[in-house]
Amino acid sequence: MKNTIDQKAREGYALELGKLIDDSFATFKKTFLVSGLGMLIVSAIMVLFYIGLMGSFFGFSNLSKTVLSIETLAKEPNFIIGSGIVSMFVSALFAPFTAGFIHLNHLAQTQKSFSIDNLFDFYKEPYYKQIFLSYLIIGGITALFTTMLSLFGYEKINTFVQIIFSLATIFTIPLIIYGKLDYTEALSKSVQLYAKQPLIILVAMLIAVIGMLLGIFILCIGIIFTVPYLYAMHYALYAQAIGFEKTAPENQEL
Repeated sequence: MKNTIDQKAREGYALELGKLIDDSFATFKKTFLVSGLGMLIVSAIMVLFYIGLMGSFFGFSNLSKTVLSIETLAKEPNFIIGSGIVSMFVSALFAPFTAGFIHLNHLAQTQKSFSIDNLFDFYKEPYYKQIFLSYLIIGGITALFTTMLSLFGYEKINTFVQIIFSLATIFTIPLIIYGKLDYTEALSKSVQLYAKQPLIILVAMLIAVIGMLLGIFILCIGIIFTVPYLYAMHYALYAQAIGFEKTAPENQEL
């Protein structure tokens, strides 16, 4: 598999936008209920985590006072730097959930059984360490740039920087869980792979965002159940660009 990845990173690969849309929607239809319930659970975990984090710093007694304290400190250099460091570790801590959402699509595509439990599969070794370290680096680099931009008063550019880093590292997790690369190789190859098809990857993810929003406003099923379409497109991109070996992780076989 490593030879295939090296070849595609070196020579490039083809992506068909129509097929990406068809494939991503096909797996989304199979997984949206489980993914939606999983998203609800993960969102609740993250909310509780952040409430606990804010409470430990600002106190639990007065929530409105805590919010006002954060708003007051939001432009303080120390707070901006601290927020960047916290964001870096939080993104790394929750990254295995992203791997779980992506993998639900693989299980559905390969006609394997799946459940919410699969969202926690990548908190196991050998995957957890590699995923955690990869997102610690991604989060660290992103936090460094966004913190510097905020300190110099260029907050509006932050979103653009975050989008660029997200797209350039979009293949990192699939390269770890399916390509069996370590975190340094996965990050490097992801950037190389993205550089071969930057426009179509951008358009595909933009379509995924539009599809997510259409699901909210047209189908009225709520953002919790439409966000997983982003992971369906994420999976479709990797599946079409790189593909899989039979040894790729399957349900409960990690």
